[in-house]
Amino acid sequence: MRWIGTGLFISGLVAGLLVGWCTRDYYLVSLPQPQSLEMHDVDAANSAVNTAKSGVQNHEYSLSELILLGKFDQALSRLVKLETQLDADSHALLQQEVRSNLEDSVRKDHSDSRLNALIRFTNAYLDEYIYDNGVRKILADFYLKNSESEQAIRSLYKILEFPDSDDQVTRIRSRINALVQGHGDALQAENDDLRSVIFYTWLLRLDPQSDAYRVALAKSKIRIGALQEAEDLLQEVSDASFLPRVANLSETIELQRSDIPSYRLNGHLVTDAYVNNHAGLTDDSFKKLRLLIDTGASITTINVRALELAGATNTGRTALISTASGRVNAPVYLVESLLIGNVRLSKHYVLGMRIPVPGIDGLLGMDVLSRTDLNLVYPQP
Repeated sequence: MRWIGTGLFISGLVAGLLVGWCTRDYYLVSLPQPQSLEMHDVDAANSAVNTAKSGVQNHEYSLSELILLGKFDQALSRLVKLETQLDADSHALLQQEVRSNLEDSVRKDHSDSRLNALIRFTNAYLDEYIYDNGVRKILADFYLKNSESEQAIRSLYKILEFPDSDDQVTRIRSRINALVQGHGDALQAENDDLRSVIFYTWLLRLDPQSDAYRVALAKSKIRIGALQEAEDLLQEVSDASFLPRVANLSETIELQRSDIPSYRLNGHLVTDAYVNNHAGLTDDSFKKLRLLIDTGASITTINVRALELAGATNTGRTALISTASGRVNAPVYLVESLLIGNVRLSKHYVLGMRIPVPGIDGLLGMDVLSRTDLNLVYPQP
């Protein structure tokens, strides 16, 4: 029995081996092999990565993306290339896209290098692609962000060469005037008279018809002592609204060219002045006054009685001034002509009040003295 059992076991084993051998190809084909499955996944992953890399390398950025990424040279090249390919409607859409992106850039803070790159791109865009007043206004904003107000003014003046409408002219001129005023005030606050001359000379070249720039330049010329050049500029002013300022500056020029005859009286330095409030009368009809030269007085002040005798006009206004007795309101008078030496001041405002110095009719103040480099001429003994 033992041998029979052993024989059956061996027979079963051999049969099993035969069945396994016969069916191995089926299982090899039908069942996925772990090794093959793993290699398939790796190949698929590598293929996907390569495809992604190729897509990134071959991706063509949109114009907006190029501007956003700061790839300004590529953006400009794209524009130049598209110029020959697009129709008028497409150009208009492209123009709007560029303007919109630049407007967004104006509202953001940028490093100095990026801001300079934006300025270069915008200038190149205007020079090489299209004339766009909207973008030129944005360029002015970039210049202002970069503290280049003169370049901003130049950019705005470019708009006035070919404006889109009369309303645009009004708005741009208003903005230019504000920028000029601000820059001019800053130079004056710094007492930088030479730069003021350079600034207004440059503006007058931009706008040769502007009497505002002509008068401002004349004022700056006076401050550096170029009196003849200032006088020549004032003679070219034709706008009637500037004539009062022209008269004022002309008087300043005459004062700087003149000497004040002065003398001592009871220890005071005084000068003779002549007042006349009747235009057309001869110099002989002027009322003679004796004025004390007072660098501490902000405005020329004359005895009320003397002003009334000379026919000066009480304007009805008052000015609050400080005196040794405290702060007082003094009436403001208009004098038609005030002569000091060989200088005549026309339509000059003075204050009227009692002068508590015997023999003195008034005080010659800094409203006159500050406008001139005066030489005080003493009589020879």
